[in-house]
Amino acid sequence: MEDQIYASAIARIDLRKILKRTNNYAVRLYVYYGNHLYPPYLLPVKVTKNEWEIIRSNKRIKDEKLNKYRSIILAAEEKARKIIVQLGGAFNFDNFDLLYSGTRTKNTSHLSLNVFDGFKTKISECELEPEVYNFQD
Repeated sequence: MEDQIYASAIARIDLRKILKRTNNYAVRLYVYYGNHLYPPYLLPVKVTKNEWEIIRSNKRIKDEKLNKYRSIILAAEEKARKIIVQLGGAFNFDNFDLLYSGTRTKNTSHLSLNVFDGFKTKISECELEPEVYNFQD
């Protein structure tokens, strides 16, 4: 029996660098596939540590700005999870990036440069668009 490799996506506050003007931190969407981490997507949310704790709590938020931020974060995570489910066994970061952001990533350093990976990538692309590549006549 083949082991399953799972993909997941979660938004986190990026504490590595504080924004100078606002003293806030960026929020990024991290996508994992097995032991691999894709370069994170920057979300349009900038928060303090305290605001992040409030957003991530399950409590009702009265502040309109934080409520909006929570909605943005949850929507990004949900979109990523739906794409992961949609791709299923054909998951790879290029296909995920194409469906999530609408563009294919230029950073392909995570891919091995051999003919088998090229075939796998092309097969994955064909599986995403079965009406275009339907060879069953």
